[in-house]
Amino acid sequence: MILYDNIEYCQIVQNQFVIEGLKKDEKCIVLTHTNPKSIEKIMLEGGIDVDFYKKKDLLYVIPLENIIADPEGILPAFNKLYKKISVDSTHPCRFVGRLISDICTREGIKTEL
Repeated sequence: MILYDNIEYCQIVQNQFVIEGLKKDEKCIVLTHTNPKSIEKIMLEGGIDVDFYKKKDLLYVIPLENIIADPEGILPAFNKLYKKISVDSTHPCRFVGRLISDICTREGIKTEL
């Protein structure tokens, strides 16, 4: 886990974490609440050949829905999300991202905890 107060620093650290995983043929799953193409652009600018690793099935950029708003509840929503992102449990895998998009609200903080 990394805590940051500077988004540029965060992106550098995240990209490096992904690069190190890709070098080891580990699957890297990047979770985002924004447009996946904008995340892919940041990774490309950070030195990651996004298309190459996506074709090798080592890099996934997965857009997330707001699990707090899921009508089935948070736990079932999290379980669905986990099934979606656990692509291959037999292969080493790295995850980057936050499950809860807004941790500034009381409900978001409670859910994140």
